[in-house]
Amino acid sequence: MKIILNKLVITTLAATIVMSNDARAENNNQMLRKAVDKQAERLMQQYQIPGLAVGIIVDGKSQFYNYGVANKEKNQAVTQNTLFELGSVSKTFAATFASYAQGNGTLSFDDTVDKYLPELKNSVIGSTKFTQLATYTAGGLPLQFPDNVKTDDDMVQYYKSWQPTFAENSQRLYSNPSIGLFGYVSALSMKVDYAQFLEIKIFPSLGMSNTFVNVPANKMDDYAFGYNASGDAVRVNPGMLDAQAYGIKSTSADMVQFIKANLGLVSLDDKINTALKSTRKGYYQASTFT
Repeated sequence: MKIILNKLVITTLAATIVMSNDARAENNNQMLRKAVDKQAERLMQQYQIPGLAVGIIVDGKSQFYNYGVANKEKNQAVTQNTLFELGSVSKTFAATFASYAQGNGTLSFDDTVDKYLPELKNSVIGSTKFTQLATYTAGGLPLQFPDNVKTDDDMVQYYKSWQPTFAENSQRLYSNPSIGLFGYVSALSMKVDYAQFLEIKIFPSLGMSNTFVNVPANKMDDYAFGYNASGDAVRVNPGMLDAQAYGIKSTSADMVQFIKANLGLVSLDDKINTALKSTRKGYYQASTFT
């Protein structure tokens, strides 16, 4: 089934233009607006996107452009405070969480999984290092969990029985069960609930006041719908380790704030700043990226 999702687009621009006066600044703003409008129209037509939010950083300043609707039934306009499902961009927060745990001294990326999940001792995944989970080099964990993995017990049994399809560190295979376990065990190391700690500590430390795993009742009206091929309003289905892999909802305003935090454009406390820097450390070199 083809699903057409509302979209959140985050862009960073390094601008070197020196604004000599207000007129020139206004001219540049108009040119930027025209360029964004053109691309937004193209994307919305090509992919049948009902609503689009664009956040852009120019010279450290945020600008927002909003198009279409977040809810067709209510004809509700998209704003920079509309909540969108981030999908796999959520994985960047799993990396931030784990890096925070490492900086906190409760976790080392050189540790193996069974240090925190003793149920997995004497299994292949139990002897896997966290760097391999984070970089998808554990040996071929699949894209998704099998459909019959629905509970934590099911998950543990799945990992116990999992066997690699190729040697560890030899190939990279993108995997929700890999990055999901990375985030899950990071929370175990700190003896906290993953979703709760994101919402009460990580997001606030980043200055992201409108980002959630579980959208609160008073924010549901701001939560954008996607639409499937039949035109039905849909949202992400719950799944095993979904918060770690694809379950976060955020706004263009908060995601621009996240980019600013990573670019060093906002003031952060030492712990969260160290965690962000750690997420940008390279571990493997592929042909086109680190």
